[in-house]
Amino acid sequence: MKKTLVVCAMNEELAILKSKWDLKEYDASGPWTIYRHNDKELYAVITGVGKVFGAACLSYAIEKIKPMQIIGMGVAGGVSPDLKIGDIVICDKAIQHDMDVTAFGYPLGQVPGIESPFIKADINLVEKTEKLAKNFTNANIKTGAVMSGDCFVTGGKGLSLHDQFGGLCVDMESAAWAQVSYIFQIPFLVLRSISDQADGNAADNFTEFLSHAVNNLSDLVEKLLER
Repeated sequence: MKKTLVVCAMNEELAILKSKWDLKEYDASGPWTIYRHNDKELYAVITGVGKVFGAACLSYAIEKIKPMQIIGMGVAGGVSPDLKIGDIVICDKAIQHDMDVTAFGYPLGQVPGIESPFIKADINLVEKTEKLAKNFTNANIKTGAVMSGDCFVTGGKGLSLHDQFGGLCVDMESAAWAQVSYIFQIPFLVLRSISDQADGNAADNFTEFLSHAVNNLSDLVEKLLER
């Protein structure tokens, strides 16, 4: 296995794999604890919620362990009508929906210094996961963009973002992880499981269906890394 770093935002998102892989503390000397598999070059870190935590923690972990690939995972709000709670999105690209420097001529979502509003995931990781998904029966799996911002999307905003950017789901970290991976030139992929539908019931659904979404996602991530 290539030296791999698994990154997520919340304890609940790593809990199943932490138990299955028997992850142990590898480095707890800094602001974030890095975990390691007992006999594989497989590491994990919990960043905290939001783009700043996501970017800061991932940069810290990269400097500590020098991974060869990064797998982001966690739950998200589904904004595509083709998605329901428990489904999984293979995020082949990511955009910051709240990045706005249009006053200087940039498209909405584009970070100055990066050539496109969308940062693309590693095509090889995307294709490997898509092949694996053909035999994965636990959830409906789609490939598409994830849209990240420092807000929990509810009400009609999710549909508006879907119409504006064409993304399938919303979260608060993936585009930050993508940008850090881009800066460090490390192949990355983000997988997101739908815990809510970014609507008027989003907060209640998130709490109710978090464990269901994490269970489906953990199974897919485990199978991907076994390959």
